[in-house]
Parts: sequence; structure tokens; C-alpha cells
Amino acid sequence: MEKLASERLASPADDLTTALITSNIDGEALTHAELASFFILILTAGNETTRNSIAHGLWALTEHPGQRAIWENDIDGVTPSAVDEIVRWASPVIWMRRTVAGDTVLSGERLSEGDKVLLMYNSANRDEDVFDNPYTFDVRRDPNPHVGFGRPARTSASARTWLARRSP
Repeated sequence: MEKLASERLASPADDLTTALITSNIDGEALTHAELASFFILILTAGNETTRNSIAHGLWALTEHPGQRAIWENDIDGVTPSAVDEIVRWASPVIWMRRTVAGDTVLSGERLSEGDKVLLMYNSANRDEDVFDNPYTFDVRRDPNPHVGFGRPARTSASARTWLARRSP
């Protein structure tokens, strides 16, 4: 990683490495250790979520041949919503623990600063207050504000677009 970072400092490119090594927050750049940790996170998290989404997607399309047929008959039109539905269905990030940053009330429950909360993404992606027929696999689901990667789908779509533009 240090070799690549040195190369990008000498010859910046329009890529993630250059963006990270040249960025700073409040005048501070990422340390070498932070940069290395970030790339390890990208490699492992990206690998696991992609692998889980593909496996669950193949299973879902096998179990729901009607949905597979809908996608096959309109690949260009259905692909964006089908990919988001696979991510919602698979929920490749299972859970995340967070620490409450300040006193608040969430769904009628009082949470205090320092409390620990557990975010269960599969549960959120089956929320009946958010999704019509949440236990139905629907490749044309719209809207689909899934939190398969921990944020609503619009953020995931933006990230996919950003990464796709930078892919060789």
C-alpha cells in the first residue's frame, strides 16, 4: 500500500487511492496506518458483501423463477431495481453495533449517550412500515429504500455509480 500511495503522491490519478491520500479533514491527512486499515476494510467488506449478495441472488432467482423471467425479458429495464432487491433480500451486512452519541428517543425508547445499540439490517429490510409485501422477492420493487449496506439504497446507488465510473 505504501508503494502505491507514494506513486499516487508523485503522479496523482482520478482514483480512490489518490482521493484518499490527498484528502484531509481539519488540515489532517490520513496516516499510513489509517490508509492501510481503510483499504483492508474495502477489500474484506467488499468481498464479503459481494459474495453474499451473489449467492443469495442466485438462490432467490432459483426459488422465484417468475422473477427471473421478468428480469430476463427486460434486462436493461429491470437490472437497477433487481440489483437493489437482491441486496435488500440478501442483506449482506448482517448487523452493526453502534454507541449512542447523545441522549435521544427512538421509536418511543429512551436511549442515553453511551448506550450500545444493535442494528439488524435484515429486520430493517423486512420492515412492514417501509416496504409493501416485505417478504416477497420482487425484482421490480420501487421504491426500494433498503439498508443492505447500512444506508438507504440511494446512497448505495451513488456509490455504485462513483465506483463504476472509476472501474477499468
